[in-house]
Amino acid sequence: IVLAVEVLAEITVYVRDMKAALHFYRDLLGMPVAVNYFAHAHLDAGNMPLVLRTTWRQCDHNGPFGSRLILQCDDLVGLRRRLAAAGVGWQDLAPDAILCRDPAGNEVLLRGVLSPENGMGRR
Repeated sequence: IVLAVEVLAEITVYVRDMKAALHFYRDLLGMPVAVNYFAHAHLDAGNMPLVLRTTWRQCDHNGPFGSRLILQCDDLVGLRRRLAAAGVGWQDLAPDAILCRDPAGNEVLLRGVLSPENGMGRR
């Protein structure tokens, strides 16, 4: 029997603090919450759900859990301003990409679209 993956159904990110994670993904990155219950939150990430889950057991370390999200956004310049106003630092990787961390320490790579209209490209 040959089994094949047909579609990626969701992406799950493990977080320590659901309130802080919701502030980051919902309020700063603008992902609407579709479902929020117990220790889970399902956010609308466009083409698939992003599921935030709190950890069930104590971790032995204080570092990130090892997830890295790569998200596309229409207005990276505006998003940089919003992150800065919230005190979230980032590293410029390219004119159209920044790397930051969510409150649990997971890497979030945000990619924009290079164009003169959004201030990210040659005029």
